[in-house]
Amino acid sequence: NTPIASNLVEYAREALFTNAAAVQTAEGAAKPESAITFELKYAPVATLAQWIPVSRQLLDDAPAIQGYVNTRLMYGLKLKEEDELLNGTGTGQDLSGLIANSTSFDTSFTTTATDTFLDVLSHAITQVQLSYFEPTAIVLHPKDWERVKLIKTTGTASSGQYIFADPHSVETPSIWGLNVVVTQSMGESQFLVGAFDMAAMVWDRNNATIE
Repeated sequence: NTPIASNLVEYAREALFTNAAAVQTAEGAAKPESAITFELKYAPVATLAQWIPVSRQLLDDAPAIQGYVNTRLMYGLKLKEEDELLNGTGTGQDLSGLIANSTSFDTSFTTTATDTFLDVLSHAITQVQLSYFEPTAIVLHPKDWERVKLIKTTGTASSGQYIFADPHSVETPSIWGLNVVVTQSMGESQFLVGAFDMAAMVWDRNNATIE
């Protein structure tokens, strides 16, 4: 997250990168010139908020209810923030989310009609890598992650064993070496593979507060 004080973010978005880096052997030779083309973008800072009425009598009679309500309000706010950061369209009051700014999956990477969901995710990882970025995570809907977890071996003496998970232990969600972020904010049967540390940024004007 990057702090910001204004109500409008002016930022430069990379449009094209020309990498001309080369080995120089001749002394005094001119160094090759690389280039990065930027386009100027603007994004308004949106306020995510909600409120709930609670009578003074209830708060006076049951102080614990205040902590409960505060926790629920903050949780709901974080759910909306997550949804906006992922699915925001950038129009109206919506944030400009990750999906709206991402490159669509190139179906030409699909090699056969029998490619599985795991195959498609591998193709998506390769697509990111061919863009000279190294992917850091995959975002999936809980039902899709469950389908992956329940994949079992077949046709061997060990048929029926889970491949991705051990029911006796807690596994860190991961596919093809990448962490999996499991959230209902991602549509079912959809996915997002990204280099989130390099290709995305969040500007935050204020931390969430409760009054």
